[in-house]
Amino acid sequence: MDFKTSEYDYLNEATLQEWVSEFLSRNKSFISDCKNIIKSWLEIKEGRDDAPFNPHFVNKYKVSIPRINNFEELDDYLKAVKKKVFFQEAVSCYRVIDKYSNNAEKEYEELKLKFEDVMEKCDWEGWRFLKDVSIGLRTGSEVNVLEAILSGIVLSYPDEDGYYLCGDKLLLAINLNSSRENIDSEISKALSLHKKTVKLRTDKWKLYLIVFDLKENGNSYSDIASTLCKAFPDKSSLLDEKNIINYYQNAKKLINGEYMKYI
Repeated sequence: MDFKTSEYDYLNEATLQEWVSEFLSRNKSFISDCKNIIKSWLEIKEGRDDAPFNPHFVNKYKVSIPRINNFEELDDYLKAVKKKVFFQEAVSCYRVIDKYSNNAEKEYEELKLKFEDVMEKCDWEGWRFLKDVSIGLRTGSEVNVLEAILSGIVLSYPDEDGYYLCGDKLLLAINLNSSRENIDSEISKALSLHKKTVKLRTDKWKLYLIVFDLKENGNSYSDIASTLCKAFPDKSSLLDEKNIINYYQNAKKLINGEYMKYI
């Protein structure tokens, strides 16, 4: 028996896709189905540009294979020791940054979200089908699903060039046919991109707004402190005149733009 463990060392760092490729490369039924499906498609191709799609094949193996355009490529694929396959990841991620965002750094390609461009690239039949079966995305029988999805991404009306504001977003598409373990793992990796950590101080904000409103109505800091100590006896240690002044200043900062760092 001629066997060397080193021949399998490459599997020590294999991805899930590479593992699936290993398994299916040894599956005689898979190889036979590949040959028959692609051969049948190539025989009737007649210059068509679309790739072969067989829902029974995809449902059976949960994978797709590379595009094969002629019998020579088919022969090369069948002879390959490792059959390359593709399948839906547990989580697909897309970072979308508009041209106005502060985070549109040089290492990211500027992405202009133009509604008409996206619409033109749609598979209309696919979107109609999606609209019919995805009740959660429907707000009315005439609402296009793509428009409903985009409305959750863009922030406002388009600018003068027709480009929509989208801020800086990480779009996640979760494959619910994948395992929870894989989904959790991939989401964790995706969120590692997010460095912003801001603690919401809504307990403080309530006091800030109360102080601001009272001060704007002409009350003095000392009167506000006295009134609030009676209204909130459990917080009286935080309601001396010095803190009241700070609360008023903090409220002004939030009102004048500091709220933006929390959204």
